[in-house]
Amino acid sequence: MESRDSDGSLAKSAAATPEQAEPMTEFGDDDPSLIGNHPRVIPRDGARPVRVIHHPIDPSLLDPDAVAIIHRLTRYGHGAYLVGGCVRDLLLQRKPKDFDVGTTARPRQVKRLFRNCRIIGRRFRLAHVFFGDKIIEVSTFRSGAIEPAESNRDDLLLTDENVFGTPEEDAFRRDFTVNGLFYDVETEDILDHVDGMSDVERRVMRTIGDPEVRLREDPIRILRAIKFTARLDFTIDPATLSAIERHREDILRSAKPRVLEETIRLLRGGASARSFDLLRSTRVLEVVLPDVAASLVEKPEAWQTMQCYHGALDRLVQSGVDVPAAVAFATIVAPFVDIVGAAANGGPGVEGDRWSPAFEQFNSLATTFATRIGLSRNDSGRVRQLAAAVRRLVPQQQKRRFTRASIARQPWFSDGLAFFEIHSTALGQFDEELQRWKEALSHVPPQSPAGRGSGGNGRHHGGPGRRGEHSAHGVPAGGDGSPPGSRRRRRRRGGRRRRRSSDPLPPPPPPEP
Repeated sequence: MESRDSDGSLAKSAAATPEQAEPMTEFGDDDPSLIGNHPRVIPRDGARPVRVIHHPIDPSLLDPDAVAIIHRLTRYGHGAYLVGGCVRDLLLQRKPKDFDVGTTARPRQVKRLFRNCRIIGRRFRLAHVFFGDKIIEVSTFRSGAIEPAESNRDDLLLTDENVFGTPEEDAFRRDFTVNGLFYDVETEDILDHVDGMSDVERRVMRTIGDPEVRLREDPIRILRAIKFTARLDFTIDPATLSAIERHREDILRSAKPRVLEETIRLLRGGASARSFDLLRSTRVLEVVLPDVAASLVEKPEAWQTMQCYHGALDRLVQSGVDVPAAVAFATIVAPFVDIVGAAANGGPGVEGDRWSPAFEQFNSLATTFATRIGLSRNDSGRVRQLAAAVRRLVPQQQKRRFTRASIARQPWFSDGLAFFEIHSTALGQFDEELQRWKEALSHVPPQSPAGRGSGGNGRHHGGPGRRGEHSAHGVPAGGDGSPPGSRRRRRRRGGRRRRRSSDPLPPPPPPEP
């Protein structure tokens, strides 16, 4: 569903926002903005002043669908801005991973304006607006942290954030100052409630408010601080760093799936080498992955190997490859067991066989690490499967029983090749063999099942995905002429649900004279 107006125009809101209506004064020369033009300050009754920095961003860098959403929301009298990480990345001249919209509209009001919208979430209701496979997240501004009860003031862990608020309250609710910036696409102004612009310029990661309180409210912010610091090449503010070291044990109070999610993001974010360096220096690694930390104490030489693996993983991610979670997780297991070197020396029945004990040790260590962090059974199995896959990919002392083309069609091949490439890049081994496997993969027909076992994240070496697959004759899978075993999409009965006539779309407000 389109979100633009029928004439293709994106009109400004007729009603001025509170920020536009208030008088504005200039900052003095003693507090200039280092990015964009000099800021303005908008005094507001009973609230902190907001800095407004006129900083036009090239419209070609913005997502047109996100901009269209903002224009429609403002046209119907709601305040709406680009918020969070996309603003930060644009100021740092980085390509945002996604664009999020913050608005004064409630989720149900957003849904009434966009038919291609779905409301999700239990902890906090969010609106997702769909444009094909792309999702723009539209969130209602939330209020600040909830005060703990008198009887439980030592426990600051937040359990309920489902309270709507103002843009200012939403900015102060966020974790770090660089994530608390809003961008008004209509006036081309940056709204800075939390002094985030100066931290962007100084490249400093600092919590909004007292770090002693903010990190205890949500200990996952410790992992997020490390993730952003490594990914953006920032430094951590000294007060925030001290709080991280003091309250690292509070991470254990967070939900295990959230810890797992952030840990995998550390690995797959393109800065895993520095992320793990920060994890180790702050001793957060002892909390999140205690078995890995203990293994590094027993085998300290594995740390350098792990950094090599993570450096190779980062280069692969930065090249645009979507590395599966199982392959990324294997980079913290392989430094302790030379599974590739053992596979190159043969297998059972070969004199001096190193493969069998190495295979058992790798599987045992992978199971231990995966169980502690809560890795899914599927990904845990795929990590162990990598060891068996590597044995097929390394140069063989004996003649292979199968051709390279047949091996390249196997469902495990995509994961195995990704891990083999990381190992080859990290340690400078088997470069020629890696190129032979890539050449074999290039000759695999498009309709072959290579890479399907990797799921959504494993289609990174050219394997076809399930969406948009084509048969050998160019007919889309699932349509007429579908290959055997494909499932046809069932037709919905009753047609598309229409908007009730009793609940029409409200007309936009009339323009002010």
